[in-house]
Amino acid sequence: KHQAIGRAEGEARGEARGEARGKAEGKAEGILRVLDARGLRVTEGQRARIVASTDHEVLDRWLVRAVTAESTSAVLADEP
Repeated sequence: KHQAIGRAEGEARGEARGEARGKAEGKAEGILRVLDARGLRVTEGQRARIVASTDHEVLDRWLVRAVTAESTSAVLADEP
């Protein structure tokens, strides 16, 4: 009985992590699409950094910046 509960809890945690990762991937794709639509160059390193991010606050900040920034470097700048 305890094994079944533990398994169910583990599956729920895994499902939540998968859902969060999927949302992060969607945000990263959105950032890349905005940059592409605006004609801003994205290096492979920058693309890898965007795609690898799982921090939703950072991804949201980058998405907002992508709309008006003059470069991809400005989008990814560390300061808010």
